[in-house]
Amino acid sequence: MMKKILTVALVLMVLMTSIAMAEEQIPAGDPELTGMIAETVMVEPRFTYIGYVTVGLEIDANGRIVYGGSACAPYRNMRITVHLQRSNNGLFWDEIFTHIQTGYDSVGLEESMYVTEGNKYYRAKVIVDVFDANRNIIETTTVYSDAEQY
Repeated sequence: MMKKILTVALVLMVLMTSIAMAEEQIPAGDPELTGMIAETVMVEPRFTYIGYVTVGLEIDANGRIVYGGSACAPYRNMRITVHLQRSNNGLFWDEIFTHIQTGYDSVGLEESMYVTEGNKYYRAKVIVDVFDANRNIIETTTVYSDAEQY
């Protein structure tokens, strides 16, 4: 019984110390931190189910674009949608191809095509949806590759 009380007390002490440290402010006049923002930022996980998402796009000298993405959501059904987008100015984007792949645990999709030279911008857009057992979307995210010009 004493061991249990001691364990609970230690856990509470660590928790209280963590909370106190998280609430501390960095002094605004600290010369070692010149240029840094002096505020407390609480860190929270971005995703509950998605472990990672990748996206990529490359254009070679012959105009061959290879683009795609991958994602992992352990023990979950998921869908990855990869869009190839094109822009005349890098601001407004049109989707020119869309590919979809479903899977369990992890999923990846890579496609390629040739484009003609013409000073256009290209990027890949990846949307990942994670589903529960009833096929309801329980988590989603969208990521973009860097734009490349050809």
